[in-house]
Amino acid sequence: MAAGEVLSLEAIERGGRTYLAVAGGLVVTLVMGSASTAVTAGFGGVDGRPLRAGDQLEIGASKIDSIPSAGRGWSLSWGWTPPVEERVVVRALEGPQHGWFDEAMRERFWGAEFQVTPKSNRMGLRLQGDPIGRSDAREMISEAVTFGSVQIPPDGHPIVLLADRQTLGGYPKIASVISADWSRLGRVMPGLRLRFERVSLQEAQYRRERWEKNLAATRAGLRQKYLLDDEAGSQL
Repeated sequence: MAAGEVLSLEAIERGGRTYLAVAGGLVVTLVMGSASTAVTAGFGGVDGRPLRAGDQLEIGASKIDSIPSAGRGWSLSWGWTPPVEERVVVRALEGPQHGWFDEAMRERFWGAEFQVTPKSNRMGLRLQGDPIGRSDAREMISEAVTFGSVQIPPDGHPIVLLADRQTLGGYPKIASVISADWSRLGRVMPGLRLRFERVSLQEAQYRRERWEKNLAATRAGLRQKYLLDDEAGSQL
């Protein structure tokens, strides 16, 4: 883009995110090494808040400023960023409290199709469907949670934790979405249907390795296409 040009984005037809890559990045104060904004916590980015009309963002220096003109028409392959359909399937492992639910409730969870509710946000996806009841009524001591942890609160409706999740949780975790499918969770919007597919640890590891290889191949392809040196390539 040249100075004075206007970038216009149309409505999203599939999925829930649009991505804009800026060579050199945005010049803001880094928090824990990140330029992102934690809106709920009020820090990072521009004063910890969403952007407003009239905000001006400074762009950092970059050795790859020529990419936009040289790479016009270039995009990732369709298989690397598959579309999010109305019904989304994510792969998951059994969670640490999987055994707290009887066989009928476990089968209900793995066989059910849940709807993502409007109460969802970057902290977690709230799902609606047939409630998942517990056979073990013991109280749980809060423990660490991670991206993709699937908690079952007292009402029986699952919550899938996302990027802005808390660090600890006291609800039992019936499953954990594998890391190779985290990006799909980030693109699921309210109203879509979500189902969990149970996989083994070996399958989860294989999918992770495959994802990492695809990412490495994408970086290598960009370096080769634009003849980037190591310093410029590290900005990808």
